[in-house]
Amino acid sequence: SETVIDKNECQLKQGELIPFLKLAKETDLIMTGHLKVPALDPLNCATLSQTIIQKYLREYCQFTGVIVTDCLT
Repeated sequence: SETVIDKNECQLKQGELIPFLKLAKETDLIMTGHLKVPALDPLNCATLSQTIIQKYLREYCQFTGVIVTDCLT
């Protein structure tokens, strides 16, 4: 079964995205979760989402390091 985070973008920025924003400047690697976030990308899980990786990790969080995952199922 798939994990779905069913919150709007504002709620995500006030909660779930905070650790990524804070840690993006302190780490060289971020691991994505294989979960659905329909408010950010209604079609793809976070691991496969160019929107989440590019718009949020790269642009919003200004993360320049390596992005990996441990799950491709």
